[in-house]
Amino acid sequence: MVDVTQIVLIIDIITMLIVIILSTAYIIPIIFIRRFQTTYNILTGNICLTILIASVFWITFNTLTVYNASAMKQSIIACYITAYFPAYVNCSTVYAVVVVTMNRFFAIVYPNKRFFKTQAWCFISLSIQWMVAILAPLPRLIFPLQTCQYKSLTPYWRYVYNILIIVLLPAILNAIFNVLIVKNVRSSTRRIHAGIVDTNVSTNAQQNSARDVHLLKHISFIFIISVIGWAPVYLYEAITANPSAIQWLFIMLQILPVFSLFINIVDLFLYNHNLRKFLKERLLNCICIK
Repeated sequence: MVDVTQIVLIIDIITMLIVIILSTAYIIPIIFIRRFQTTYNILTGNICLTILIASVFWITFNTLTVYNASAMKQSIIACYITAYFPAYVNCSTVYAVVVVTMNRFFAIVYPNKRFFKTQAWCFISLSIQWMVAILAPLPRLIFPLQTCQYKSLTPYWRYVYNILIIVLLPAILNAIFNVLIVKNVRSSTRRIHAGIVDTNVSTNAQQNSARDVHLLKHISFIFIISVIGWAPVYLYEAITANPSAIQWLFIMLQILPVFSLFINIVDLFLYNHNLRKFLKERLLNCICIK
């Protein structure tokens, strides 16, 4: 089983190193080049930042867990870190996607409110996401003495709470915003077909609706992949109440979140044509290919 664990760890590390490189390549142009500092790029750049943080954390955490397991079990500090930071990094990733949907909801439902299209609202949305990611896992530290200092079993409610804050709550929020967006887009389309608005407005509205629906599908795909990545792990923990009960199954499930991070970062590159074109040109210039 140790061999299987090490093989899975190697696969995870290689995959997450690729994710770190791609995430960094996505974020840097958004930070330093003004023309890439659009609302959409800032929001998706935030997703990449959360993916980057999650990848660095999980590489470090998994490596220490596999190769220094005894020290990790004996350390009270490591116990506190285990109680809080895994939920924190996963919350930050999944709620970063929810924030994109929320941001688009206000921009679509209130098209005449310019504030909802500004970078100020964008950063307010991001601040909400980071506050939720920081605060949501805090209840896991309410009774840390029992688990960490007295070496008792992890309370069952923690497993249920993980599912609530990382799977169920973001799924419900994302579904609500998506349903409201779809209803608004359909009602706008019906008004257009009814001839309530003039031709120019109708054309612009149809183009905006098509773009919004396309973006909605794109963000929904990222969210679904994130949930598919983490839901099996947390459901397994909640059902067994002991991650090591069927160790080989738990180890194999650990691969899903890693590949979900990889799929999401690749999807962001595929969707962002301008950024992908810019990075491709820079890469070709660096290797002296015209």
